[in-house]
Amino acid sequence: MQVVILAGGEGRRLRPLTCDMPKPLVRMLGVPVIKRLLHGLKECGFDRATVADYYLADLLESSLGSSCEGVDVEYVREKTPLGTAGCVRAAWSGSGDTLVVSGDSVCSFDFSKAAAFHSSHNADVTILAHRVADPREYGLITSDEEGRITGFIEKPGYDRCLTDAANTGTYIISESVMKRIPVGENVDFAKDVFPQLLKDGKRLYCRIEDGIWHDIGDIPSFIKCQRELLERSGKKYLVCSGAGFDESAMIGDGSVLEADSYVGAECRIQGSCVMRRAAIGDGSTLTGCIVSDGAVLGRGCKIGKNAVVGSGCILGAAVTVDEGVRIYPNTKIPSGSRVREDVYEQGYRLLSMEEYGAACGISNSPMDAMRLGMAVVKALESQTAEIAVGYSGEQEYLAKALSLGAGCAGARVYNLGRSTAAMTVYAARKLSLRYCIYVSDAIRIMRSDRIELARSEERKIEMCFNRGELPSGLESVPETDVRSITELYKKELAGTYPAEFRGAYGFESGSEEEKQAFWCICGSNGRDDCVKDRAGCFVRVTGTPEVSVVLKESKTMFSWSHLIILACKARLAEGKDLYLTPRAPAYCDELAEKAGRTAYRIYPDDSAAVDDYCWDPIALVANSLKYCAENKKSLADALNELPEMYYEQRTITTRSELPKILREDFCGMQNDSMGRDIILHTSGATGHIKPKKSGKALALYVEAVSAEAAAELCDDVLRRLGDGAQLDINV
Repeated sequence: MQVVILAGGEGRRLRPLTCDMPKPLVRMLGVPVIKRLLHGLKECGFDRATVADYYLADLLESSLGSSCEGVDVEYVREKTPLGTAGCVRAAWSGSGDTLVVSGDSVCSFDFSKAAAFHSSHNADVTILAHRVADPREYGLITSDEEGRITGFIEKPGYDRCLTDAANTGTYIISESVMKRIPVGENVDFAKDVFPQLLKDGKRLYCRIEDGIWHDIGDIPSFIKCQRELLERSGKKYLVCSGAGFDESAMIGDGSVLEADSYVGAECRIQGSCVMRRAAIGDGSTLTGCIVSDGAVLGRGCKIGKNAVVGSGCILGAAVTVDEGVRIYPNTKIPSGSRVREDVYEQGYRLLSMEEYGAACGISNSPMDAMRLGMAVVKALESQTAEIAVGYSGEQEYLAKALSLGAGCAGARVYNLGRSTAAMTVYAARKLSLRYCIYVSDAIRIMRSDRIELARSEERKIEMCFNRGELPSGLESVPETDVRSITELYKKELAGTYPAEFRGAYGFESGSEEEKQAFWCICGSNGRDDCVKDRAGCFVRVTGTPEVSVVLKESKTMFSWSHLIILACKARLAEGKDLYLTPRAPAYCDELAEKAGRTAYRIYPDDSAAVDDYCWDPIALVANSLKYCAENKKSLADALNELPEMYYEQRTITTRSELPKILREDFCGMQNDSMGRDIILHTSGATGHIKPKKSGKALALYVEAVSAEAAAELCDDVLRRLGDGAQLDINV
């Protein structure tokens, strides 16, 4: 069996360690990770390996030579990146099965047992997997009890972490599969080869490996791996040959002093790595950080958790480097400085994208808003991007800063002025723009078609902002004023809203712009003071695009789900298919089938456009009442004629890790290989369970024949989750 070691990646997330060093040569406990891998291969009976390299290949090849750790090594260098499958195909000998391993991970896998597993299962592909606590940065694998793979989930958010089995990048590929891979083309195993093989019904298996596995893809992973290796070796810390430290220095657990490094008097080194030839001045404190080769720290420096001082850097006395900051190689920092952000990049704040496109975790400052605008454009990988921006009145200053950042990054910004989120999406659709941003209680970044960004888009924005990888030196593009589109929006919806219902209902919302738009479209003479005795009031749910209605006569509240059904009836009467969000009631599918149409559920990874009444509360009101007018019914009558169903949305908080919860308590309940939904059925109720993007809670959507049936389902969910789970009030 041929062994191919993938060693061509640039290791961007591990910078500045990889600025001047290929990732496989990054040292763990003083030993390059690829040498650890070669040692493990030798112990499993493999004595030859082919290294596929690209980035800083000369340095890698000169370090390993033709033989390393008892393994004969040959090299295949990519001229241009070919992807994981493409470069393995280029390195393949032309016959036999192939063991593919990652040259930048630390593992204790038994490769010989993996090969035996592959053979005994007559597998076309065997993927070695490892269970992880936080799967968001990994490709995940779903499989049956025998290990037969059923699906893949690529680097999900918490809302799609339905398993904790991570793809380790270690594969055994049969000869027949190798022959299918085109020569000289950019092909990826995880994105291209494996999904197609699964679709073709090939025998793909997953083998869960115990022991140690770390993809040292970023600085926290490096620190964690170092600590675990020390614990497994029974050592509190490691001082390599030639390293020294003053007797008054405290070297704490999880620390490594590499060869020829020195730590001065009264220093405190805790869970950190001091690399070769680095010198730490007296009285300095290092906490969970890395000081790279040849770096020099003056007296009294403080380096925070997950910070990195690059190779050859010189820090003066009493320099403080904040948590997570990266100082790139050969930088000089004056004494007394506090380094709050990456030295060569703009900013280091942890942005996270949450429900409905909300940008969370960053400050409410014009500076961060400007950086976010730049990050969005950078993440779109287009300096000619076009974006619509709208805002509520009190947030104009943030919208201007965000627009400035986007313009400085090369995007043309279409300014809606004071508007609603729905107006902003409407304008983006009218202008054929893919993305839009609305600034109100939160900065919301949205797609004009399906509203929610795909997780891949969210990750790109997060990475650009959090790493400070922002464009610079571009000429700002002036914004375009398109405020008149808001009037077109009002005119179109006014044409949908039935005249006989004008002024008949109130509207409550936390957005003044939304209330004004409602009364302009739906009120009598466009004012909120024309009808004192109304039939009811629509209520906008804060932080969501949803709206409910309270009927005055019966004092009954009907939910967003009930109104969606009426809007769907109006759309079906026009002979149109339905394009719904995943949360729309199941009854909509039944209505579509009876009408000879189709109800499509549009997920964030899909490309179709969601119907406007799903994301625009005023459009939902207009379409619901349109159905009533066309069928000569009051809203109360139309709602009361619907099947007796109880709709509820709850949030469940839990103390346990979500991936573990989903694997142990809801395994096998996802409705497709994409891992999009977890569906739980009890007598008279169906629950849709979705992890919140914050990773700290579950959202539970219930459709039930009664409140009692809904309560029974909620109790079942809490029983599955066990102690510590708490069902919060409606959201």
